[in-house]
Amino acid sequence: MELNTSNDLSRKIASLLFYLFMMNFAALFVLYALAHILYPGSHYPIDNIESWPNEVRIHTSIAANFYIYAFLTLFFVTVLWPYYRKEWAIFKHNLSRNVRLGIGFYFVGITAMAVVNAILMALGINMDNSENQEFITQAFRHYPLYVFSFTLMAPLIEETVFRGFIFEFFDRMNLTERTKTILFFVTSIILFGSIHITTELIEHRDVLRALVVGLPYFVIGASICTVYYLTKSLFAAVLTHFIQNFVSSIMMLLLILLESAGIEMVGIFHLLHILSHLRFSFIL
Repeated sequence: MELNTSNDLSRKIASLLFYLFMMNFAALFVLYALAHILYPGSHYPIDNIESWPNEVRIHTSIAANFYIYAFLTLFFVTVLWPYYRKEWAIFKHNLSRNVRLGIGFYFVGITAMAVVNAILMALGINMDNSENQEFITQAFRHYPLYVFSFTLMAPLIEETVFRGFIFEFFDRMNLTERTKTILFFVTSIILFGSIHITTELIEHRDVLRALVVGLPYFVIGASICTVYYLTKSLFAAVLTHFIQNFVSSIMMLLLILLESAGIEMVGIFHLLHILSHLRFSFIL
């Protein structure tokens, strides 16, 4: 049993390190390589991505995220297969409750987002689209197949890292249950939200703006944390994350169709706009 536990921990550490490597180090080189593959004969400096033509930057960023998530998914499923089998068994053991909570907290999350947005509007704070959201809009307009892949792959990877790994990390500590719970929620929410506002900080260097446009990520992150905590099931959290991304994808497609038909975004269309916030960490 100790050997199995040690092996399981090694697999998780290896997966986490690979995730950090892909998202923080390999990403730049993947972006650079794709720029030269998709636009042969062009010379784009790796140390000055901001100078690239906008179309090139958007296309290669979206493609890079697709391939990075594909690499991560393949690696995680291969290395963590025993972990996922165990988690799937946990999910199935109390299937009805896990599904109900997974779906229910999707609605809790979007309701909380609507409340937060209403409060910000009442305070006169405009909730602009995040840089991630703008990139996703461009992806849907020009490269929709990439986005559907993100919708399927991102929930598994992000929930494994930001819920499963973090919860187990604190659960192993010799602390009170209350302390473990607080640390899990705070760490998970902050890290999950932070990776989705990195672009904002880099592009605008405005912490307040980053926090405001990043609120949907923090709110939904808190909702998914609650699902995981109540069910102790990774796949219940994945379900909530998947529904959020899937519904947001449908909303985004609907918005694009309405815009192409020349219909102004008022009333219910503004609500669709609010709900269309997706959660992906796009590379600039």
